[in-house]
Amino acid sequence: MKLEVSLDAGPVAPGGQVSGSVRVLDGGEVRELTAQLVYAEETADYTGAMLRVRSAPLATGQLTTGQAVPFSLTLPADALPNQTGASGQVVWKAIAHADIAHGIDANAGAPLELTLPPVS
Repeated sequence: MKLEVSLDAGPVAPGGQVSGSVRVLDGGEVRELTAQLVYAEETADYTGAMLRVRSAPLATGQLTTGQAVPFSLTLPADALPNQTGASGQVVWKAIAHADIAHGIDANAGAPLELTLPPVS
């Protein structure tokens, strides 16, 4: 199973809708396909999710090669900005996850850009 995530629009403001699709590059049987927005910390030796916003199941059963499954999730209204520092970064991503019964789960992601209101 191989997936690809594409987003419909550019930067999203906190509280806005993130929509896109999960394209199936190599099909197969899944228990469940979901999408999620993840605020993740990444360093040279660590990656961990600080916050996840999950969808309901997008699909179950057989996914065919070439199939596109749409999704739409709401970015939290209090979403923090993407940040990059000397030792790592904290970024938002849209991630697709295919739960495969007797095999290795498949994941794919796309970076999410945020627009933030001006500081007054």
